[in-house]
Amino acid sequence: MFGVDGFSLRPREAVGISMTAEGLRLVRLAAPEERNGAWTVTASSGAACSCDGADTAALAAAACVALRSLGWAHLPLGLALPVELTMTAERELPAALTGAELQAALLWAMRAEADREGRTLPADLRLCCAPMETDANTHRYWTAAMTESRVQAYFSAFSVRGLRLRRLTICPPDGGTLAPLIAAALDPRMPWEEPEERTGECAAIYAGLLVPVPSSPLSWHAEHRIFPQLRRHAPELTAGAATLIFAAAVSVDAAGLMAERTATETVQEELRLHDADVRRMEDYAMRRAAVAERERVLAEVQAESLPLRALLVHLGTLPLKGIHLTALRVGQMLEIEGEAESYEALATMTEHIAADGFFRAPPVLAEASREDGHIRFVLRTDGVGL
Repeated sequence: MFGVDGFSLRPREAVGISMTAEGLRLVRLAAPEERNGAWTVTASSGAACSCDGADTAALAAAACVALRSLGWAHLPLGLALPVELTMTAERELPAALTGAELQAALLWAMRAEADREGRTLPADLRLCCAPMETDANTHRYWTAAMTESRVQAYFSAFSVRGLRLRRLTICPPDGGTLAPLIAAALDPRMPWEEPEERTGECAAIYAGLLVPVPSSPLSWHAEHRIFPQLRRHAPELTAGAATLIFAAAVSVDAAGLMAERTATETVQEELRLHDADVRRMEDYAMRRAAVAERERVLAEVQAESLPLRALLVHLGTLPLKGIHLTALRVGQMLEIEGEAESYEALATMTEHIAADGFFRAPPVLAEASREDGHIRFVLRTDGVGL
């Protein structure tokens, strides 16, 4: 295990690739047991590349030719893109965060800044970020942003060529938090050897060191294939499930009401035969009133079943990744309560609701508070546009 980012040294070999003005820089790294698993640069090579990295197919083709000529095409890869291909910035946060929460907070800050400036950011924006030097009151982070479709285009282009691209990243200035590991990977050198400056080598080593990392905000990784398939069928699956659950709930409630009515009528017959048991009659009279109230409520639900079902089906089609709905109140105002794993998930849901035109007016975030690591929220609107 390394102290920085805490990742496991598996696999034992990897290749880091970076782009320079002269072409590609490819660095092979290994984690031999004789060095206690510490990553070391074992070979470095340059290769011609006429594209600037924006053409994913041309970049993958050039990398494939270079890797096959070196005999490295079977190894897992990390690719560091030029900073010019992404939106980079330095940002401050009031608290020290890590992981998905850090990325969500930085993305939230980017969107807030864009709103203030009258700009619109892509909906599928993804970040990789690295902490910078901080003090007790300031927490600074270096960020690079790219759209999800663009990120996946690189993984797809390399996959078509039969290459195993594991990590896509942007190297922060001077290697960021991995600078000590980059320096260690270049050692050992003999005392008389002069350090050779190779353009792009630091970025290539940075990308290679991220290959064995299971997950890290320092890089992007390929989306698993199962998730796009599930996402394509999510509206049908969730709508069907919501309809079945609603129908089952109504059926169970109706069966319970009929059972309650039968039991009540039986008790009333017994009470007519036993006039002395007044207290039992009063008790079951109260039960009868309760049954009548439930029947009235059920009748109202059945009378309004179409819009309520439409509302439930619509909620089932929303992108609720990281969202758990806990309550739904329908009246003059519609209130939706739930819990969100992050502000990013809450923002995605509210943006989708505001854009689809299902409600008469865009929902308003009435309440939001963090409890037990989750964000409890209440959305409020004046109803659906049925």
